[in-house]
Amino acid sequence: MKQPLTRARKTSADLLAYGLLLALFIVRFFYIGSMDLAPDEAYYWDWSRHLGFGYFDHPPLAAWFIYLSTRLFGDTLRGVKFMAVFSSLVAAGGSYYLARRFVSRTSSLFLFVIIANTVVLFGVGSLIATPDVPMVLFWSLGLVFAYKAALESSRSSWAWLGLTVGLGLLSKYIFALFVFSLLLFLLFYKGLRRTFPWKGLVLALALAFGVFLPNLVWNWRHRWVTILFQFHHGVAGANYTHFNFLGEYLSGQAGVLSLFPFLVLVWAFVSEWRAIRSDPRKGFLAFFCLVPFCFFAITSLQKRVEANWAAPAYLSGLILIPILFEKLQGDGNKLKRLCIEASAAVSTAALLLIMIHAQKPFLPLSPNIDPTMQVRGWRQWARDVVSVEKNIDPAMRLPLCGNRYQETALLAFYAPGHPRTLSLNLDARENDYTLMQKGLDSTAHGAFLVLPTEDRELPPAINAYFIRSRRVGEVYRKWNGRILDSFGIFEVEKR
Repeated sequence: MKQPLTRARKTSADLLAYGLLLALFIVRFFYIGSMDLAPDEAYYWDWSRHLGFGYFDHPPLAAWFIYLSTRLFGDTLRGVKFMAVFSSLVAAGGSYYLARRFVSRTSSLFLFVIIANTVVLFGVGSLIATPDVPMVLFWSLGLVFAYKAALESSRSSWAWLGLTVGLGLLSKYIFALFVFSLLLFLLFYKGLRRTFPWKGLVLALALAFGVFLPNLVWNWRHRWVTILFQFHHGVAGANYTHFNFLGEYLSGQAGVLSLFPFLVLVWAFVSEWRAIRSDPRKGFLAFFCLVPFCFFAITSLQKRVEANWAAPAYLSGLILIPILFEKLQGDGNKLKRLCIEASAAVSTAALLLIMIHAQKPFLPLSPNIDPTMQVRGWRQWARDVVSVEKNIDPAMRLPLCGNRYQETALLAFYAPGHPRTLSLNLDARENDYTLMQKGLDSTAHGAFLVLPTEDRELPPAINAYFIRSRRVGEVYRKWNGRILDSFGIFEVEKR
């Protein structure tokens, strides 16, 4: 029978775990100063320069987080990325706090801290400023408050749960799956249904709605633009089934979670399935894992699902691994324990290789399939664009302009002085620049348009928008002497 942690063992385990988390935080803090921004990170940074309760693509919390961190570190790499690193520290601490309620041995808790922080999804995700950052943070904290409220009868946790759910919804709309997971969990276990304080849950949901309400009002004023975009982008799909997309989704989960931890997680679910059906405590972990995982598995039958969308599933699901590990310790099964330890070692090694490769590429990967190429060469590329612009227009009267949000945001961040840049969005998907530039005749007196192309002329669909255009230069995004992308610079004048 599992023995509870003694006070001394709790202190030892906590010191080890929180010390390791703090060390990871320090390493990550210094590491992010050497990384270029990815295009989407620059895009979210540009949002933070005009704060609001909503944006075209997402709710507002990603921009608010970047705004807070840039107040500390300025419009720098660390300024954009700091809240990602800090939020990962707090989220990992919340997950550890919850894991302590399920395992009693220091070795099991140490294993959990290693796996939860070195799988690719969270190890790399902690370095990138995206809407997933606040979403994962509040999902982790929400798990703690929901567990304390539902299974430990903590009355004060209901208010904290409501606040957390509201902030989670302000991060990403898929946080609604948290509420759905909680309701399904409560309805599944008869014992909970009979004695559960439903009034506390109703008050928590009312508070969550109040926190989330400003974004709903913003959407109403903007014709529900974000909600409709996310529905079509994340849920709506074709009228026929794509089993190959499901295969891509499952293989993607094995990839972002790291293959061996993913297999061990499946093993843990199978091993604990009977306990999950009868024990609400373990069922709590399972429901908050299975609901988002299965939701996106079903969604993938209609359209491609990005691998990171199911990230919340693993915040509770990974706790099943130390539970299995501790069970094997009690059974004295050294070989199976060794397999789990090896999976943690492999995921750690894989993360280290990725982080080293991002700094000094050594893996034999083509630029077309190397994801680290997204964060290379943009700083010099922006300087080259500005250099061409100054040669043509020394007074810099014409604005810098991109056709897609990616180039537009990167120019805004890396060009000296962080100028306001414009995005035409011609023959490209709409984005938040559509809203920022509404009512602005952005190219009335011409502009310098930066376009990824090797052609001497603008593509017909874009050229038709202008009365005059001429190519005035070209720049390349390079890394280690290798050309990654070619861009033409055109001086254009609107009709």
